[in-house]
Amino acid sequence: MKKVVFIDVDGFALAQFRSPLLRRLTQEGVEVIACSGEFRSTDRDKLEAIGCRVESIPLQRTGIDPGADRTTRRRLRDFLTDENPDTIVARAAKAVAYALPEAERIGIERRIGFMTGLGTMFHPGTAREKLLGLIGRKLILRGLRSANRIWVLNQDDERTLRRMGANTGPVEIECMDSDGIDTGEFSESDPPGIPTFCFIGRLLPAKGARLFLEAAEKIRRTRSDIEFLVAGSPDDHRGTVTTEELHALEGDHVIRYEGFVDDLQELMSRISCLVLPSFHEGRPRTIIEALSSGRPVIVSDAVGCRDAIQDGSEGLVVPRGDSTKLAEAITDLADDPVRMRTMGRRARMTAVERYGEAAVVERYIRSMRNL
Repeated sequence: MKKVVFIDVDGFALAQFRSPLLRRLTQEGVEVIACSGEFRSTDRDKLEAIGCRVESIPLQRTGIDPGADRTTRRRLRDFLTDENPDTIVARAAKAVAYALPEAERIGIERRIGFMTGLGTMFHPGTAREKLLGLIGRKLILRGLRSANRIWVLNQDDERTLRRMGANTGPVEIECMDSDGIDTGEFSESDPPGIPTFCFIGRLLPAKGARLFLEAAEKIRRTRSDIEFLVAGSPDDHRGTVTTEELHALEGDHVIRYEGFVDDLQELMSRISCLVLPSFHEGRPRTIIEALSSGRPVIVSDAVGCRDAIQDGSEGLVVPRGDSTKLAEAITDLADDPVRMRTMGRRARMTAVERYGEAAVVERYIRSMRNL
């Protein structure tokens, strides 16, 4: 490999989650170009500091606008033609749908579609999501069929894409398990004296944000010896938990709202357990960060979550969509600090052995070279 283009719908994801892989490539003398619709200045600086060239392209994360999407495809075709990389990695729905077919047309040799999760296009909830899913899935599958390798982060997604025919012809699907974690950056620390349970992520029903709040309210009716933190920002999707709702719950002493948190290492040091009752995921980064920090996790029996840990070992797996069972799991751990500490030690061991950054990055490099 001499030149690799990474195209992502989210500049933050490139900087925060792909940077170990990008750094390794630049260290090996590969020219790496990181592309997204927009970059925060901090993310741009981080990517440039590890040797990447950063390029902004007109790529939106959500929505279907035929006019804007035609412009995106044309700009991608022109950009890829001018750069002529030997490898392209396109992550998430729109990047996969629009960049990979253009890359195939102009003859880019290595074309990788990276689906870190299948999202509401494959797991629709509302009637609107079901309608958009019919269109979105068709575009995504067409994009994936223009790849010669597909990366996913869990075996449920691999099975789903195989069943839907994403790997027709020579396309290979490879389960990569995670992005990896710097276990030195996310290190163990003593948990707080008061049992503290935290939700971190986009404040969407599909992520389990409302379930977490419902469980917190149930527990708060009878107990005041358990703390609940919420970290994240309201999303532009319908049904998001609003800032007004969060401030109201904070005013009623149900939760403490942290807003968007950049310093997750510091946040992990202030919690006892991460709670992510999501309805579907790829491989949640926050789960791995919590495990590396020596914190147990409570997750739902959902795609991308249920196989991230062993139930009863590094944490608990609860039924999807059941706030009562979630509340019971939280109180069970809060009332058994010895068990919670034992789970935390196992969590750290799993992070080091399964999710350690060096081994995971090597897995990605080997996959790219073997194309």
